[in-house]
Amino acid sequence: MNGLQEALLNLAVILITGAVSILTAKTTRYFKEKGILSKFEAKKESVAIAVNAVEQIAKIEKVPDKYNEAKSRAIKLLQTQGIIISDSELKSLIEAAVNGLKQGYEENK
Repeated sequence: MNGLQEALLNLAVILITGAVSILTAKTTRYFKEKGILSKFEAKKESVAIAVNAVEQIAKIEKVPDKYNEAKSRAIKLLQTQGIIISDSELKSLIEAAVNGLKQGYEENK
């Protein structure tokens, strides 16, 4: 009896894993068709550009609040592209870009 239960459990795990894989593929395809992923990538890249610019400027001159400067630059850059972003999304993307810079800096040490 234990062998049968174990086989059924393994089958259930395999089916669930397959279903999740198929669902993930379909969801990704749907988002690509709707342009959601391309908008997110544009947001992510624009914020990264703004953060990098502020970091470069801060090396040369004093920037009192790098976060707000990066936020302002990112908003301007996104507005020129006609992309709307929420404050929470912008904050998350700035933090991710800063984290990426820190990791890149540590790798180059």
